[in-house]
Amino acid sequence: MRPDTHEQRRLARARYYERIAKKGEVAYVDAADYPDRDAKVAVYLDKNKMEKNSCSMPRATTEEAEERAIALAMMDGYRKGSSMLILSDSQQACRNFLKGRIGARTAKLINKVTPKSAGVTHEIAWIPAHAGVTGNQAADDRARAHTFRAGLTQPGKTVIVNPSYSELLDHYKACRFQFPEPADRFDRIDAALWRRLQAGNFPNKVLARHVDPDRYEDDSCPWCGSRATLYHSTWECTNNDELPKLQDEEKGQAGWERLLRSRDPGEQLRLLERAKLAGQLLGILE
Repeated sequence: MRPDTHEQRRLARARYYERIAKKGEVAYVDAADYPDRDAKVAVYLDKNKMEKNSCSMPRATTEEAEERAIALAMMDGYRKGSSMLILSDSQQACRNFLKGRIGARTAKLINKVTPKSAGVTHEIAWIPAHAGVTGNQAADDRARAHTFRAGLTQPGKTVIVNPSYSELLDHYKACRFQFPEPADRFDRIDAALWRRLQAGNFPNKVLARHVDPDRYEDDSCPWCGSRATLYHSTWECTNNDELPKLQDEEKGQAGWERLLRSRDPGEQLRLLERAKLAGQLLGILE
């Protein structure tokens, strides 16, 4: 789940695990880079957000360090005879444990530990980073503190580690969806007009002059003389008294762009009706 296209899903998942974490044994794990040498640090915090263990890994990838952080929590649970929910913000590390494909160094470390009691099983779950899970934020701060790097108060560089084919495919698909779908209340004609409004080819005087220059000899606004683009005739022109007046906070390009990206059915209908009225007043929309 990408931060830019799946924000609500990430927040919902974060809220779920923040709630679940209060009900049992939970571990928060994270890793960070040393800025001055080729090494990583892995940390493990308990349910009280207190650091229980940490280690450095020379010549390790971020993926290996995230695996080691999970392993630190697993080994502590085995020693205590306690099953735990281990929360990591590394999707790849979680997948590696799920598929049994963790690095050799981490696997060797885990195999050295003899569980204190039978039946100890750990659940490893992915949580989105910096989405409100307090334990994850604490683990991130502790990992950065070990490397003498700044904590969450300063923005860090986001690194996508070994993205899978499905993640890359989802990324390119998501990049295409810049505007929300038409509201369910729209009929087929209005839904098509809404999409044309978002795409910028809704009937307007400038477009009409390109399509039929014999009928539309000029593309100027009849109310102010400016070029009657879709944006101008629908939103920018203040001399057309037939259109409803805009609130001060709605005026300008920012207000226009916000409504084009709005998922609210009422806002979509309001903008579409305004564009249709402007087109009718210009004589290019019946």
